[in-house]
Amino acid sequence: MSNDWLYPLSSKTEHWFECKGERTHDTSPSSFERMIHVGGADDEWMISKNFRNVAIGDRIWPYYGTGDKDFGIAGLATISKVFERDSGDWRLRLHWDLKTTKHLLKSPYPAKKVRTHIPWPLYSVVRMPDALAKDLVGHVGAIANSSSSPTVPVYGGGHIGTITYKLPQHKTARLRHDAIVRPLMIRLESVGWKTVGFDLGLGSKKVDLAVTRKNHVLLIEVKTFSGPSIGPVRDAFAQLHEYRWLNSRTKQAHRMVKLWAVFESEPKPEEVQFLEAARITVSWVVERLGRFAHGPRSINTIQALKVEA
Repeated sequence: MSNDWLYPLSSKTEHWFECKGERTHDTSPSSFERMIHVGGADDEWMISKNFRNVAIGDRIWPYYGTGDKDFGIAGLATISKVFERDSGDWRLRLHWDLKTTKHLLKSPYPAKKVRTHIPWPLYSVVRMPDALAKDLVGHVGAIANSSSSPTVPVYGGGHIGTITYKLPQHKTARLRHDAIVRPLMIRLESVGWKTVGFDLGLGSKKVDLAVTRKNHVLLIEVKTFSGPSIGPVRDAFAQLHEYRWLNSRTKQAHRMVKLWAVFESEPKPEEVQFLEAARITVSWVVERLGRFAHGPRSINTIQALKVEA
């Protein structure tokens, strides 16, 4: 009989995932998602404890806790091999259930529910109690069969304007924010832009997305909001110009910098005009159409940068 094991992950380690022979910047939820959607799957993972207890056929469930905003259980793989390397460390060879993993990336099993069954914090692979495994399998079945489950944007294909964005408003701002950032990154990379790994932040502030292509650097700030748009508009204005200045102090300084503000909903016309007058490209999600719209002066910039090529 196979067993179920929880495999804790964190963005705060010095490890990475493999994506088509290239390394991700870290092991954060977004990097895990990128590995699954772009690279197919990184199938060899280390295990420092319980390597004599796991067995071929057991199931591995990657999990993100408090260090990554309680993202929860994000995927499923089956162990196909357990082996010791010449260096003395142990590894698991994993066969990814990509369909189930993509369902879980859309609707992760909540970290808070995990902690009702397994003590916190978790630092190593631990066996799941039967009750948790049973509930988790039920959760996967429910999201696979539910037409009302959150639809995280489709990856690959089409141009940026064809993202699907139907996350209900009761979802957290972080989930709604990531539902814009992650597919935007994937799509930009698919048309030749390269995600830049350097941190432009001051204190806890970090640019949402920075990409380069040839002699261009594109700095992108994404804003979600449920009330008036003026606050997010002002924040985007200030942060993007701050990032432009910070970028001037990096190795990317010789490249042409473009600023892009992307909003969850349409700002007021005068707010769009204000940002465009400050040389900021402005876009927003049109949820009913599942696509992006752009400010009147931003369309030319989008086309010039071949973002939607």
